[in-house]
Amino acid sequence: MCIRVFSGTINKGVFSLIKEREFFLTSRFIKFMRNNKSFTFLELAVAIFILIGGILGVMHAYLAFAGLAQFSKNISLAEEVASAKMEDIRSDSFDDVDSYEGIFFPNPNDPYPQDISYQGLDYRGLVYVDDISSDLKQVTVIICWRQGERTIGADWVFGANPDITAHPRPSSPVTLTTLITRR
Repeated sequence: MCIRVFSGTINKGVFSLIKEREFFLTSRFIKFMRNNKSFTFLELAVAIFILIGGILGVMHAYLAFAGLAQFSKNISLAEEVASAKMEDIRSDSFDDVDSYEGIFFPNPNDPYPQDISYQGLDYRGLVYVDDISSDLKQVTVIICWRQGERTIGADWVFGANPDITAHPRPSSPVTLTTLITRR
């Protein structure tokens, strides 16, 4: 019992010292703030620097998301163009599918050129036909486009006189491949 009383007395003493110290620091801080009602130049400069950094971060994120939204829109438009070309090829007879091999569309050398943009998408398309067997052909439609300063796909397709046979097949996010069989 004596030990408990003794330890209790010590604890009360320690807690009372801590409370007095907290009160002293808190009251001293309050007095300091009452006497100094303005911010220093350094405090203002740090606050402005943090605010500008936050605003620039939000602006950078906004621009990045806007670029991703445009890229997503362009992929959708390129898929529409590729699907339309693939449907043109499927609508022809099996023997006429080979005539699409090496087609570059829209043709920049055409005397009556088609519109080379689709809803604002500046694109070029390529068609490859591979014989799998005598009754089966694999058709691949690849769409390349320009997005700002970048070319999605292959740069050479936007040249003045592109030659589809002189270059390897470009890689593009929009590549449709299908098998066509004799009916």
